[in-house]
Amino acid sequence: QNNLLRATVLPHDFAGEPKKELIEYEDSLKNYRDWYSVLSTAIQKGIKKGIEEKGEKKKQLEIARNMISLGISPDIIAKATQLTLKEIAELNVSPPVNKKRNSKI
Repeated sequence: QNNLLRATVLPHDFAGEPKKELIEYEDSLKNYRDWYSVLSTAIQKGIKKGIEEKGEKKKQLEIARNMISLGISPDIIAKATQLTLKEIAELNVSPPVNKKRNSKI
């Protein structure tokens, strides 16, 4: 690949340039590729982490909704799920309904 690059670049840009400048150019190109690779990897890791965190948050909210439906206090839900009281209040889950059982005594 480097030979192909040299064949492409040399006739136009480095035909009369000293070898030192060609080496500096190749070093600069290598540095650019290294940084590009590092940044690309960091971006991909960041995207993956964001997706994972979003999934975790979704699970926390689901658990909180279930706990609300069971009548558990928001303070306990906040401690169990690590959600804020504000986040819990915004869930808009109906409070549990006391159902009368048809029991014959």
